[in-house]
Amino acid sequence: MELIVGRIDDVSAEPGIRPRLRLSLAISNRNAFAIGITQMTAKASVSFSQDGRIESPGTGSYIGEVGVENIPWGFAPGDSNFSYMYLPIGMDVLSAIETQRQGRDIAFQVTVSIVGFQRDQNGATTGPMITTALTDSRSQGNQYVTTIIAKSRWRELLDQIGFNPELINPFEQLAETIKSARAAQQQAEEAATAARGAAALRAVTDLAGAYKAEADTFNERARTWGKLSIFVAVLAALVMGFYVWESRVPNFNAAQAVIRAVVIAGLFGALTLCLRVFESYKHLEVVNRHRVNIGRTFETLKAAQPTDRAKEILSAITAENMLSFGKSGFAPKDSPNQGPLSGATELIKTIVDKSHTP
Repeated sequence: MELIVGRIDDVSAEPGIRPRLRLSLAISNRNAFAIGITQMTAKASVSFSQDGRIESPGTGSYIGEVGVENIPWGFAPGDSNFSYMYLPIGMDVLSAIETQRQGRDIAFQVTVSIVGFQRDQNGATTGPMITTALTDSRSQGNQYVTTIIAKSRWRELLDQIGFNPELINPFEQLAETIKSARAAQQQAEEAATAARGAAALRAVTDLAGAYKAEADTFNERARTWGKLSIFVAVLAALVMGFYVWESRVPNFNAAQAVIRAVVIAGLFGALTLCLRVFESYKHLEVVNRHRVNIGRTFETLKAAQPTDRAKEILSAITAENMLSFGKSGFAPKDSPNQGPLSGATELIKTIVDKSHTP
């Protein structure tokens, strides 16, 4: 059996939802008998050409299956046979080709497989089943046909298809864009997190500084009231000593006792007030110094937390402890020290009641 040879005479473009290249094949049956066709399939590969020579020998990179338009009944003996094929070629494939082409010509290799049988002049089957491949008429021995498309002609085909050179590697560009967007988003999130952390640290630091100033102020006031308490206590002790000394007089009466009780109660009330204010200021000083310590250790404790959730919880606890005012100690219900004033009042009442008893 002789070879069945062919060549690609023309390549045209057909735009559409799925663009395709239409290939016109001239086929020569060098046998003396006709070949009836039962099956005809093809697949295409692409290579690149420089100065009319394909740079990579053999078939290039596979790009897809080639469809056959109206499979012919068969190939008659001689050079009058032809077939039309089409190669679906999407924008992604064109982008990949244009990326690798780099100004060179295009070379398509099409491998055509034929399954058929012999026919005589009357069309009857006369021989066994035939399985063969189309051989390039320009290069005997190659089991594929090749066509080289000049870069100027290729540019025309791209224009007919509607391919935009600016969309070369759209998927790679899209992936790069998505990657850049994700990187930018990550940087923005990190910057926002850092800004929130810096703002929180600045707030805690400033608040700790304010609490330290308040603690120093409360300390000075507590010292003042402490000195005043000592003065009142000494004065009360002297007055009580004087009254004890004067109580030895035989004509000591109830009126004098009442006056002395009132003076003693007043002194003890003043002492109670001074002690309460002193305790309140010392309490506020301790609370504020505690808040200062929290603020100074906040960043270290936060950095030691294993998760972001734990850091958020720690921040909430810190805020609660630094912003919760608690009891001041000034109001009567805030201070457990009520002093002897109420007891002195009961003492005066008792003395007065006894002075009226016959």
